[in-house]
Order: sequence, then structure tokens, then C-alpha cells
Amino acid sequence: MALLVLAGVQAQPLLMPQLYLPLASVPGPTWTPEPPASATASIPPTSTATASATTTSTATASIPPTSTATTGATTTSTATASATTTSTATASATPTVSPTNAPATARVSGSVRLRPVAVAYEHTAPKPQRYVIILDVSGSQNMNLLGQGWRKGRVTQCAPGSPDAPPSQDCGQPFHAWPAVEERRIYVQKQAALRLIGGLNMPGNAGYDAERPLDQVLILAYTHQLIRSGPLDFSDALASDPFVLTEAVLQAGRAQADPYLAEGSTNWALGLYAATQLIDAVAPTVEFGGTRYSYDERVIFVTDGPSKLFFRPTSPTISAGQSSMNTYPAGSYCRSLGAAVVENAACQTTEVGGTYNGMDRPITQAVRISRELLQALPERSVRVFTVGMGYFDALGLADGVASMPAHAFFAQELVRDANGVTNIDQIFDAIAAQTSTVTCQPSSATEWVEQVAEANLPVDAGLPPGTLGTILLTSQSSDAQYEAPILRDPTTGTLSFQFSEVPQGIYTLTAVGFYRGDDGVTRQYAELLANEQVVNQLTVSITGPEVDLGMLSFVFTEDVCAV
Repeated sequence: MALLVLAGVQAQPLLMPQLYLPLASVPGPTWTPEPPASATASIPPTSTATASATTTSTATASIPPTSTATTGATTTSTATASATTTSTATASATPTVSPTNAPATARVSGSVRLRPVAVAYEHTAPKPQRYVIILDVSGSQNMNLLGQGWRKGRVTQCAPGSPDAPPSQDCGQPFHAWPAVEERRIYVQKQAALRLIGGLNMPGNAGYDAERPLDQVLILAYTHQLIRSGPLDFSDALASDPFVLTEAVLQAGRAQADPYLAEGSTNWALGLYAATQLIDAVAPTVEFGGTRYSYDERVIFVTDGPSKLFFRPTSPTISAGQSSMNTYPAGSYCRSLGAAVVENAACQTTEVGGTYNGMDRPITQAVRISRELLQALPERSVRVFTVGMGYFDALGLADGVASMPAHAFFAQELVRDANGVTNIDQIFDAIAAQTSTVTCQPSSATEWVEQVAEANLPVDAGLPPGTLGTILLTSQSSDAQYEAPILRDPTTGTLSFQFSEVPQGIYTLTAVGFYRGDDGVTRQYAELLANEQVVNQLTVSITGPEVDLGMLSFVFTEDVCAV
């Protein structure tokens, strides 16, 4: 088994840009269009008249003369065919004759093209499934989903609960477990795991198909330490026997010889790191019936509270202690929370809590392991699903550990239907249902589309007929904004836009367009190709009365199969 070096447990300057740090706005390239040759700015005449003086000024024929005088002055203005204006004033004062000082404006126009994308779907044989199910067997799993336990003969709030619940007490030990076993967190998560195993392609399961490769599962359990269940270990970790796996689930983290009691603290990074080691140690494919299949590899990560233990893989115990109040600087907000800081998810991130002894905070460590190691394993595509149980601050799950927000599931309270199926069961069912026998094949046009056919007009985009998007100009000096629609010529199908009057200056141009692909899907295009770079904004200089911005080129760079 290859040992992965966790190049992210120690604090690094760059931490998960998609999780906590907003991406810096990167300005687009400066684009200064050349004004048309016929565009010549005309300057209105300025005339100054003194007593008994005659002033003559000349302007282009397209600009009428303008002259003003103070009280007591007589002014005569004459514009000849050659645009010569004569202004004569007789007064005892010296008046100043000047034009209105209004900012110059421009008519701005341009055209649009795009390189459309689409998808096609192919039906394929289902891939064999490979699951790593990481169960949380910490002490809080003894409680019900409301965080309630049993202490001194009465209901006690032993873990954080709903907003109107009383403050929680430290009573997560097995002897404070919730009396109704079937309502304990550890019970409902284990039953959901057994339900999933029962639906896989394994001998003895209903629906077993001997003509298909076997599915595989590994059960991992974590607290402040890693617990490997039953007869499974990393040398022979994955099983396809539902009876062996059932025993592994029941044995996972049991306390006092009871499969539905637990004890310990919470270290997300530990479970995720173990899953990474395991998956990296086994082949991503299997040969069956003369055909080689790639596994659909998924990790299901269950937790009921924020990670609160530092992770250090080089330590004999792997854990590096609790991220408690004493690990924060004196006078800091996180330290002021006292013992409650271990339940404050924000303080358990490096972005808020800072580093400690060169280490990232526990939640940040877990997110980095999931993103930088587990999901980045070469030559495979591991999807990570998270299941949050109970009331707690789930920061770092949907926006970090899970492969995408849609892969994060939450259940704050326990719900059963008429058949006894819980909402935790339904979450595991939803994860299992994402097995697809349909493969998405993306396609992108090789040529630019400058004429849009009626069949490709967007639908359900909330646009007026004949409109395919919007061009927005934002002044870099005043933040004033000017908007123009992208219009389709009904005869030629070409796309263009026009601003009738925009003050001259420097602007940031952003644009959004809509196009219905050949697959019938309307997609939004918000990126532009300029100087061989894909950007989401351009800087344009508008000078002169007529400005042609030329052709704007829309491109689509997202994973078209994922959106």
C-alpha cells in the first residue's frame, strides 16, 4: 500500500480557495477599439466679445453657432455656408461667450457570436459499485437526533439541539445513552448502512446478478482514533459478502460489547485520510467475463458534529490533541468562547481560528484531505457524500468535504414513514440511486456561430422575443451602468447590440448570453474569448461619437455534463 504524504496538514499560504477564501476578481484585458475613420469629433465655437470688438469663429457645418452676451449687449450671429459665425457685441462690460460644458457621449455598438455546447447520452452497462462507508462512532452517537440523552433518571440535553433546546451538558458517555435504542444516532446510521449493503450486487442479496461484476464495500469507523471493523484490514479490505459486511457494521466502534453504544471524540480528517489510503491501495478496475470495468467509487462520510481534533499522520496516535480554548491566542474571539469553542465550526477552521503549532484547524485539515488527496487520486474519480445528523454547525461539509454541495445531506431530526423507513435510510437510498447507466458525452462546436436559427432561440430564460442576452457597461470612474440587449435580426439571424448614448470614458464590459443547444437545453454563456484568453469581463475605452466594439465571442468552459 502506497503511503500518501499529506502535503496540507501543515498550514500553507493558500487554503481551499473554493471553501472559505473568495476568489479575487481578476480584471480582464484592456480592449481599446479603434473609432471608425468617418468619426470626427466637432468642437463648438467659443466666442469672447469685448466693448467695440468683433470676434469671428469657425466650426464645422454640422454644429450650429452658439453665442451669449450679458445685459446691455447686442449680439448678431450669422452662419454662412462655410460655417463662419460672426458675433458682434457692444457693451460697457467684457462678457464671456462659452458653450455648455456637457460631457461628450458616444453611440456604442457591436456584434456577437458564440461557440455552442451540447450533450448526448449513451446507455451503458452499470459499473460495479465500490463504497467506503465512514461511520461516526463518537460518544454523541449515543444520543437521539435532538441531542438528548438520559441522566439521573430524566431527559438531559447532552449534545447541541434545536434553537429552543437548553444548553448541552457533557454527558456523551455510554451510560447516558438515550433509552430508546432504535432512536439513537448510532443505531439509525448503522441500519441505513445495512440497508444500502442489502441492495448491492452481492451473493445472497435480492436481485443478485451473476452476470455482472460484484460490488464492494469497506466499513471504517472513526472517533479520536481509527477503528477497523471485524475481520477487515487494509491488506484485504474490501468485501463482497453481505454477511461479513453486516458483522463489520455491527462491530464498528461498539462500546461495552454493545453495537449500539459508542464513546470517543470527533476527528473528521482521520476517517477521510484512512479512506484515501485504502482507495489508493486497490486497483480502480476489475476484469470480469473478458471485459475490464472501472469501479464507480464513492465515499459516504457520516458525522454529527464539527471536527475538533488535530490530525497528524506522523504521530503514533495520528491525533495531535484537541483544538480547545488554550490553543487560541489570548484575547481572541475563539478563546473567549471557553470550552464551547470545540462546537464552534468557524473557530475550527484556519480562516477564523488561525493555525496552531504550524497546523491547520481540524475542519480545514479535513477539507484539504478530501479535496487535495481523496478526490485528487490519479486515474480515478472518487465522489464524496456527507451525511450530517442532528443540530450542529455543518460548516465545511457541503462547501468542503463533499464533492459538491448536492452531495451533502442533512437530517436534524429523526423521521419514520409508515413502513419504518427513516430519513437517514432515505439519504443512503438517494446516494445509492445516483448509479447511472447513462453516460454523458459532451460536444462543442468547432466553428463560431454568427447566425442563430429559430430552433436555437432560448426558452424559459425570461427574455423578450428576439433577445438573447445583455451587454452591461460599468463606468470605472463613476460606477454608472448602461445596459443594452443582444438582439437577433429576424431576417439574417445575426446578433448585435447598441447603446444610443454613453458618456465617453473607460468602462468594464460584462455580458451574458443564452442559447438553446442542439440537445434542446438552454444554457447561459457568461465568458468571453479575448486575445486567446477566457475572461468574464473586458476593459473598453470609449472615445469619439461612434464606437464599434467589433465582435464579442461567447464561450462555455464549465463541465457541460455537470450543469
